[in-house]
Amino acid sequence: MTSATPTAARPGDVIPEFAPPNMSDEPAASANGEDSTPIVVLFYRDGECPVCKAALRAYQRRLPTFRAAGARVIAISPETREAALVTAQTSRLDFEFLSDADGTVARRFGIAYEVRSTTQDVAAESRSGDSMQNPALQVPASFIVGAKREIVAASDEARGMLDPDDVVATLRQLAASG
Repeated sequence: MTSATPTAARPGDVIPEFAPPNMSDEPAASANGEDSTPIVVLFYRDGECPVCKAALRAYQRRLPTFRAAGARVIAISPETREAALVTAQTSRLDFEFLSDADGTVARRFGIAYEVRSTTQDVAAESRSGDSMQNPALQVPASFIVGAKREIVAASDEARGMLDPDDVVATLRQLAASG
């Protein structure tokens, strides 16, 4: 059983600072108010989710275009660092991967559902860093974060992640206006 629907971050919202550990177990550089570099933030469930894998690969194909537009791409999941590294390597993904094993960042973006159940999924437990003590189901989502941590574009649950071509168009608009 899950709790009520969270309120997902929308365009115009300012995201909180976030810096979960990267693959080297160091705090990752987060979006901050001084940096005007756009950030494409991708939330995915885990490397076993076929929908997530397809979306991540589609973003990988457009990565040179995102970088040419001056954007960073960060993928965040509840996977452990080790599992996220396997996801990145097996799918040949070259963007930054961050572990949000306790769901803190997903909650800040409003895309995590709290799980209230005594049944634990062993497969999810092995990928999650918190051994399901504070379980949250994260929905796949993507956001474009612009200057001063303001969300410029956000996906909705019905569509999953933003279409990579739409992300490119938005990044080009940001570059032209800024």
